[in-house]
Amino acid sequence: AVSTSWRGLGLDLLVDPASSSIVEVLADSRGIALALAPIPADPVLAGTTLHCQSVFVAACGPNGLGASHALRFVLR
Repeated sequence: AVSTSWRGLGLDLLVDPASSSIVEVLADSRGIALALAPIPADPVLAGTTLHCQSVFVAACGPNGLGASHALRFVLR
């Protein structure tokens, strides 16, 4: 995952919040959420690395929140 972490809201944020885009999604009754991110077929984007992490409501988490592991995507 990402080599740097930030401590915020009582969570380990593995993606820098200052350089992030926020996408709000709702989970279904099973806790599954889906966010589509169309990426244009532009060769200039090849090799671009993207990182993502989700923060969600979790009754037993610090401040009522939880966080996923970070994911890294490399566009090809």
